[in-house]
Amino acid sequence: MVGLEDAREIADDYAQRTGSHWFEPDLVEHDAYWVARVGFVGSMGVVIDKADGRVTVLGSAYSLADWLWGYESGLLEVDGTLRVLAVHDEEEPQPADPFGCMKCSAISKTRARVMPSRCSRARGWSVGSSSTKGRCPTGRV
Repeated sequence: MVGLEDAREIADDYAQRTGSHWFEPDLVEHDAYWVARVGFVGSMGVVIDKADGRVTVLGSAYSLADWLWGYESGLLEVDGTLRVLAVHDEEEPQPADPFGCMKCSAISKTRARVMPSRCSRARGWSVGSSSTKGRCPTGRV
């Protein structure tokens, strides 16, 4: 079980390894994890799992509450590529797509705020980064 001091050490190590900065000095405790507000501009921080100390990096497109919902729902466990090959929704017309990224709207019925409306072509970028306006996803989700 990872306690407060261990979580602080893990977060400090993450900040040192990545060159990121602390936004808030205190860790926030939840039942199964700690939240450390450490990262880069726009980042919501990292989650440190109490069971094994695993670090999960949160993105920047949504509120901290939305990122924690995604973490608790298991949406942040896999680092991979999301490819939507087809969208089948005959009941509703597709919304306007100012960024040319219809793939993003494909999962909007599951939780619209989890999938960003701006995407990235660059490998390894978080989808939804503010620097990715107008490009489609092939990076991490």
